[in-house]
Amino acid sequence: TDQNEPLYKYSLRFWVDVLWSSTQPEAWLYEDGYLSVANSPYTESLLEPTAHLTNFAQLAADRVGTGDARRCKKYSMEAYRHCLMREHGFDALEDRILPQVREVTARVLGTLQPREPGAKSKWRRLGLDLMVAQDLSVWLIEVNKKPGMGNAQGEKGDMLHGLVKTLFESERNLRGWRAASNSASTPLQRAQAQADPG
Repeated sequence: TDQNEPLYKYSLRFWVDVLWSSTQPEAWLYEDGYLSVANSPYTESLLEPTAHLTNFAQLAADRVGTGDARRCKKYSMEAYRHCLMREHGFDALEDRILPQVREVTARVLGTLQPREPGAKSKWRRLGLDLMVAQDLSVWLIEVNKKPGMGNAQGEKGDMLHGLVKTLFESERNLRGWRAASNSASTPLQRAQAQADPG
């Protein structure tokens, strides 16, 4: 990257389908998430929220009261993959980042108590927001138990519209397959029940 180019903070969003069950809980990670980029160049000052927040529309500090809030820019995982390859010279998304995303997901879910004994198993969708440090280490920002599925209208929202549509189709396939047991392929990949402590 050009040393003179401004740097922008960004986060990654992934969805996870969890079958809450006290006997056989399971989780499926949808790896085709998206990248959300802050509206303003990064600054250490916390007085400019648009340089730090990436998960919802924010006003610049000098625009409060103008009604000029903008949604953060969003990019596909494929665009992110190509950007990382240009920056690092290898497929950092596949080799470094996604393995950590799977591990973080497994560790987070391993700390949760799915359901009380005897309660009926139920599917839940969670949203995981993560950040990636300069050394490509992955850090959890938050877990959303009711992740918003809305997005920008029109051309700018086409990528996210497509992702959400594919996610819903995959969820229907997954849940139908699990209900009937056996069969069917799906782009959802199973997250480990627990991360390897080693």
